[in-house]
Amino acid sequence: MFVGEVLPVELNLYAINPRQFELAPLEAEGCTAGKSERIEPARVPMNGVLYTRTGMRTTVIPGKAGNLQLGPASGRVQVEVPVARRRTGDPFEEFFNDPFFNRRSELMVLDVASEPLTIQVQPVPTREAPPTFTGAVGQFVLEVTAAPTNVAVGEPIRLRIQVRGKGAWKP
Repeated sequence: MFVGEVLPVELNLYAINPRQFELAPLEAEGCTAGKSERIEPARVPMNGVLYTRTGMRTTVIPGKAGNLQLGPASGRVQVEVPVARRRTGDPFEEFFNDPFFNRRSELMVLDVASEPLTIQVQPVPTREAPPTFTGAVGQFVLEVTAAPTNVAVGEPIRLRIQVRGKGAWKP
């Protein structure tokens, strides 16, 4: 990873029977964070259990070299938690309040956080860099078009220059 390189980041939160999710913006030391996009909730099996997964996608662009810390990612989730019943010894209550048929639960709000992640960022190499190198890091395509293409000497043309791609570039 180099200074100015775009790092895609995906944060996933898994919960059983969640009611509500909320993720805080990702803290990224020495980096610029990109626009965040919410990942729509989806049911996914994991280790034989059905979870609801949601989260967010974003990007970070390191602005300096060194060991930089991402996160911890944090958020809040509201989940339904089963509640144990008090037993009274009444046989009819035991039959009609069987936990298989009559489950009680309550909603709990939990604060969740991940461990921070350290990324090692290298400076952009300067050895063998062309003298015109301005610091763009990424993959870019330069497209140039001219119109009209059939002209006489001295007639004007329109030149269009377009740079597309992914990366960090200071125009």
